[in-house]
Amino acid sequence: MMVMTCPVLPSPLAVRAGLALALVSTVACARDNPLFGASGGEGGSGGTDTLGSTGGSGVDTGVDTGISGSADATAGTDPTATDTGVGSSDTGATAECGNGTREGDEQCDAGADNALEGLCLPDCRHNKCGDGNRAPNQPCDDGNLDDGDGCSSECKLETCLNGMLDEGEECDPTSLAADVDCTQQCTFNVCGDGEQLGNEACDDANADNTDDCTTACEHATCGDGYVWNDKEDCDDGTNDLDGACPNCKTATCGDMHVWAGMEDCDPPGEDNLDCADFGFENGNATCMLGCAANTSMCSACGNGIIEFGEFCDDPLGAQVLCANAGGMGAGHYACVDCVPEVENCCFPEGAECPPDGPNICCDGLQCSDGGVCAMG
Repeated sequence: MMVMTCPVLPSPLAVRAGLALALVSTVACARDNPLFGASGGEGGSGGTDTLGSTGGSGVDTGVDTGISGSADATAGTDPTATDTGVGSSDTGATAECGNGTREGDEQCDAGADNALEGLCLPDCRHNKCGDGNRAPNQPCDDGNLDDGDGCSSECKLETCLNGMLDEGEECDPTSLAADVDCTQQCTFNVCGDGEQLGNEACDDANADNTDDCTTACEHATCGDGYVWNDKEDCDDGTNDLDGACPNCKTATCGDMHVWAGMEDCDPPGEDNLDCADFGFENGNATCMLGCAANTSMCSACGNGIIEFGEFCDDPLGAQVLCANAGGMGAGHYACVDCVPEVENCCFPEGAECPPDGPNICCDGLQCSDGGVCAMG
């Protein structure tokens, strides 16, 4: 095979001087001579040659020398253009993720801080909710945007007090729309759960009605029907002061409350009690020890009993013989309003008589201020 000797390649200066013919001959030589036309190693991206096709990477002299660039066997398409002999270098630099500078199509670049749990991932993409990588501002990330699986579509833990009504919760007190009766366990408040909410006066989370908070979540009080330990002797649910448990204390003589059916009066020693309170009409009574009333100074005309201040007591108004009444003579008298009306009889000296009533004393005697018949 005959080997051609090619002319010396012109310098770029010669090209610029207009020696285009020498350059064409050189191209032809390179095309026909395998020693020059053989494929060279890969270089950088070359510029477009008016005489040759686009070269490979590296410096393009306008002719593929076989040293840099790929084989150039095709003449350029623009014979009128001037080839400088030198191709343009490749200026399109490749972005380098992790250098701390956001380049190219990178979404972010935090340098050494790029991490699966960082705000910027190792491949320079933003760490987003649902990608399965938990960012510092994400309580969770389960790789999806589904609610109800423990991690919400906003990458928040679906737990009580997260401000959202999650599956299994009745309410969430941290939500803007939370009900005031929502507990810290995200359940509706009920009496006995230990949280005082809503209309509850108290809530001690027990079923004991003998402490200071009842099972109705109300403060213990006298009359609620529950005996408050160390505070009450009794509690009959009424707090009647005349009952056996006034003011939730066991009734006793001297407590200033008359125990109905058990006491006449209270306290002992009180006098000037109205006899009418004890079934009489007139007089005053006193309260004795044991809270029993002394009614010896009381009277009730018409009960058939001659009592204090009465001279007779005949509810039927029957006439009584003077002799049977301690008088004299065969006459009789009638008892009107517990005062005798005497007819044909008199009472001897010393007999009781009504000072303000008719004179029932025998002749010569008068009813004295002391209520007895005596010499006038």
